Amino acid sequence: MFASLAPNLSPGDGNGRHDLFFRPWSGVAPVPLTEGASESSFEPCSSADGRWVVFTSYADNLDGSQLDDNPSSDIYLLDRRLGRFQRLSQGLQGACFHPTCSEDARRVAFVHERRLMLWEQGRGLRVLEERL
Repeated sequence: MFASLAPNLSPGDGNGRHDLFFRPWSGVAPVPLTEGASESSFEPCSSADGRWVVFTSYADNLDGSQLDDNPSSDIYLLDRRLGRFQRLSQGLQGACFHPTCSEDARRVAFVHERRLMLWEQGRGLRVLEERL
């Protein structure tokens, strides 16, 4: 997984923003993950099997079912198999960044403003530590 501004990695990439790509192995063209995003995406982290990708993004059009009324960065979880995005920082106002995930991506930790947050599948979002 990597983020890039390069316009020649994908034929459909012309947005001039950082996009995320997956490169399964050397010699194979990178697979775009966030092509068409309205803003930059970066800081990717993937599950051990590569199915799940957690990342930071300023885009407001990745998850069509959730209105992003926050102009700051958010944390997303992408299921590469199904092509579905989920905004993990839903409901938080202010910048979110530096995501990291467990081996199976069922737990994702990230920084929101000056708090350490934890999202757990089936349990939702909670504060781990205030005032970092």
